[in-house]
Amino acid sequence: MKCLCLTSSSSKICRCWVNTFNSFAVNAKVKQADSLIERYKVTSTPSVVVNGKYVTAGTMAGSYEALFRRRAIKYKQQGLKDIPLKEKDYRDLILKEYTLLKRPVVINGKEIFIGSEKKTVDQLKKIK
Repeated sequence: MKCLCLTSSSSKICRCWVNTFNSFAVNAKVKQADSLIERYKVTSTPSVVVNGKYVTAGTMAGSYEALFRRRAIKYKQQGLKDIPLKEKDYRDLILKEYTLLKRPVVINGKEIFIGSEKKTVDQLKKIK
């Protein structure tokens, strides 16, 4: 499809872009995204929803590496300990395999508690 572009005094607007932007398909996708944001109670972006259950933001945790579970069977099976991983790798792996997400992830206001280590559990017990 070739765009028919209209020129105004200060900008150039392509009719096909405007038509696509206002199309039923785009509006349906936006409504679907809004619905998911509400359902998962997303409060910041980027946020990660894993397996339709676990919601967190790497920025809230400090990094996706902080959310990454090295004790997972998949971590060992895939030989990930021998591969240098970057922040994007941690995010992508968590999204691909939910068992690589440390659990539980508890968000209390602006605080986040990740994992089941004794120190984390003790901090959680102090919350009223």
